[in-house]
Amino acid sequence: TGYLIHWRCPDAYALRLDVLLANPGLRESMGSAARAKAGTMSWDEAADRMLDVYVSVIGTTWARAVGE
Repeated sequence: TGYLIHWRCPDAYALRLDVLLANPGLRESMGSAARAKAGTMSWDEAADRMLDVYVSVIGTTWARAVGE
């Protein structure tokens, strides 16, 4: 679906751009994969996952606060 590139690494970014510009088939397959992945996501799912993280953090913090 794409590349992960380290923050502030222009050489790595430029290299990936060169690869994508030189490979129309790769661009098409990555684009198709990204569209398919995006189609499986929803705001409700993202909110549920975020809520799970908050509950996990709050539960851990609360347990420490009350000495559990």
